[in-house]
Amino acid sequence: MSSLCRGVDTHQGPTCIRSAPEFAELAYRLIYVLCADRETSASVLRYLRTHDFLYRHAQHLPFAARTSGLFHYRSRYVLSLLQAPGAVE
Repeated sequence: MSSLCRGVDTHQGPTCIRSAPEFAELAYRLIYVLCADRETSASVLRYLRTHDFLYRHAQHLPFAARTSGLFHYRSRYVLSLLQAPGAVE
């Protein structure tokens, strides 16, 4: 979680999006899966809300990462989290 949050409060956004886009995508995907699971969703969403995770990351959407000279947008998991039931109360 701390790797995803590094640089999130700067103008450029999370540093892992630029330095390790594949890692960032997998990390956001893991968070999404935990939030979508009936057994873990309540506690994970509570933790994310407590740390303002969704709000702080949503400010930087869409995430763009340069890979092989192309821009790939890696924001679908954060957007899915925002649309998850109970994510924003």
